[in-house]
Amino acid sequence: MDRLPPAIRQHLDNVTISIEELPRPDDIDADRHDRRTKVFGVYRGWPLAMRGGIYHLAVPDQIAIFRRPLLAHCRSQRQLAEEVWRTLLHEVGHHLGLDDDQLARLERRG
Repeated sequence: MDRLPPAIRQHLDNVTISIEELPRPDDIDADRHDRRTKVFGVYRGWPLAMRGGIYHLAVPDQIAIFRRPLLAHCRSQRQLAEEVWRTLLHEVGHHLGLDDDQLARLERRG
């Protein structure tokens, strides 16, 4: 989290970040993921761009990072750290209102 720029961190005031063993069944979008797809993280909440005047006193949004899929995929500590960072950035992007296509374009550039 400390590596995130302050301009992004300021938008995470009502977001929790947790490590979970595996995704829940409702975390996997059946339209975009088949059984072979590795899901390393998920954003659970309302993206900033979708919030209106009724969004107050809400439970925190959540970013979950999934431990077991990451460990199974990564072959070194360095690769694990890079993949966790990439996953965190991806899920923060969803919180900021970016969709998967926009995130993929940013990842290709960066």
